[in-house]
Amino acid sequence: MTALSLDNILDRAVAFHGHLGPFLVLGMRMGLLGRSLLRETESVVLRTGVRPPSSCVIDGVQVSSGFTVGKGSVLVEESSEVSAEFRGGGRSIEVALRIDVHKDLLESIRGADVNELEKIAYEMLEAPVNDLFILTLK
Repeated sequence: MTALSLDNILDRAVAFHGHLGPFLVLGMRMGLLGRSLLRETESVVLRTGVRPPSSCVIDGVQVSSGFTVGKGSVLVEESSEVSAEFRGGGRSIEVALRIDVHKDLLESIRGADVNELEKIAYEMLEAPVNDLFILTLK
């Protein structure tokens, strides 16, 4: 994947997904983080809900990592939690959305309008990594 600015990746993710939302941004951040921490990544196992809003993470990871369901380099497993395990070179790193963040986010978007969703998405974009994710080297 060529070097792109964060704004460019966000624009691509929104164009691919159809709208800006917090779970799209979280997926985008997960993909960028996983690829930067495990450069020899060959595939990603996503554990997430299979319906929106949690499933929106899938599109964010695909756009930001370059791995896709269609190429067979992304496997999606249904889960009540949200995580992405990047695998390659005999190693893996898991980027897991903190359970408290996931719960709070689901509550905050319930009934939110488009403007509120976009505001929350930008908050997710700017939040420190450690406030959002737990990283585990396996």
